[in-house]
Amino acid sequence: MAKTGTMFGWLDSKFIFSPGALFSWGLVLTHNLVDYACVSIIMLFYTKDEKVKHLAVSAILVSLQDGLTSFFAILLARIKDTRKGRFYAILLSTSSYITGLSILWSYAKRSSANLHIPQYLLASFLLAVGKGGTDPLLKSFLSDQLIQNDNGPSPNEEEEKQLLVCKNLWWQSGRYGGAVLAIFAFLGAKWSRVFAVALIMMGASLSFFFCGFIWYGYKDPNYLIMISHEQQNRNANINRVKNENMKCLLIFTCIGYSMVLATGSTFYEGQGDLMDDLHINHKIVRFSLFIVIKTFISHITILTFWLCGAKRQQVMLIRIGTGMVCAVISCLTAWKVELERQSNAHLSMLWMCPQFVLLGLVEGLAQSGLEKLFENESFRNLWGQSKEVVSCFGNFLNILCIVIFRRWFKNFGKDHSHLDRYYIMITVLSSVFLCIYVGVAVAYAKTTPENVEEDRRNTEGNGTA
Repeated sequence: MAKTGTMFGWLDSKFIFSPGALFSWGLVLTHNLVDYACVSIIMLFYTKDEKVKHLAVSAILVSLQDGLTSFFAILLARIKDTRKGRFYAILLSTSSYITGLSILWSYAKRSSANLHIPQYLLASFLLAVGKGGTDPLLKSFLSDQLIQNDNGPSPNEEEEKQLLVCKNLWWQSGRYGGAVLAIFAFLGAKWSRVFAVALIMMGASLSFFFCGFIWYGYKDPNYLIMISHEQQNRNANINRVKNENMKCLLIFTCIGYSMVLATGSTFYEGQGDLMDDLHINHKIVRFSLFIVIKTFISHITILTFWLCGAKRQQVMLIRIGTGMVCAVISCLTAWKVELERQSNAHLSMLWMCPQFVLLGLVEGLAQSGLEKLFENESFRNLWGQSKEVVSCFGNFLNILCIVIFRRWFKNFGKDHSHLDRYYIMITVLSSVFLCIYVGVAVAYAKTTPENVEEDRRNTEGNGTA
């Protein structure tokens, strides 16, 4: 309660508002709206024709796009910053995003059932560049705008907390604002209309973002280095103690939950496409609703850990393991729903809620826990980008599995597929990764003595989970 009261007491902070933050927030809102409305459920666009269900190829396209998104997020985070580097990089990545959307819009207007693979590959690449630059670039740029009026050498510990809370308020309001609009603004809309509106809004928000350049503050990269310099010194000894090989093994075992998330972005959506739609006022509710549910559960989980102040390394390792258990249960749930769908031609999409709730727990527990475990690593090395590394490998491994078992996905629209077999295979594979993780996590915990971990807890500032 004290932490919550302190948080609301920061509303008069010097970091709470700046004109540059407002212009940046518009782009955050639109990026999330477009992501929830079409990009996050792009699988349904690739399989939209009722006669031809290109399930395996569509899943490969989506996993490739998600894998490239994580790759570009890693790449962009490692690019050397300049005073205006982020501004120009955001313009470039958003322009790439708009170009990818325009390609999909041009094909959404056609009635052909053919899957235009070369064109869709190009669109996936462009969308990956745009989406991969959202978190590492736009979030950091938004933070720059909130500290642009601070001319001191570096903020103190209290000001760092204020900046973190204010940045999260701006960022999360844009994210959930876009999510709500994505659900209710496109009820019953066809794909051609969704892409057209998305293009108009992205173009308008990019122009709005560009118009704010006279208010933007560009912090010297050394300023940002000074913010974390003290904490990096506090944790230098910890980082030297950790075994690099154990880090690699730990990240490798986490690929299991990443494969389940990749399956959720592909086959869960393809599965829902053959179930009865949900309606509001006789209008079809877009599948985005389930993506928003997953995100909401994830953020509630993250917020819970933050409010509880759970930062110990052992807690993070248990948190990741619990998330991996949820991943296994999610696949088992999807398998059960698929068996029910095959025997019931009018099964409602609401049956899919449990598996997406479990996916949200996977993100909030395992994915965020892994990120938190390596939060003291520099974002310029791979340990600091562990979440993206795991996501990248998980999506590419999912592609390999689809290619190997592609015969299971023929004639999906005619209920002759064996998607249930694929779910069982992913369940077994993720269970194997979970068992390996337990052994690696126990060994990894021993590489950091308890007294060193206690020193970190006593000196580390509060932050979000």
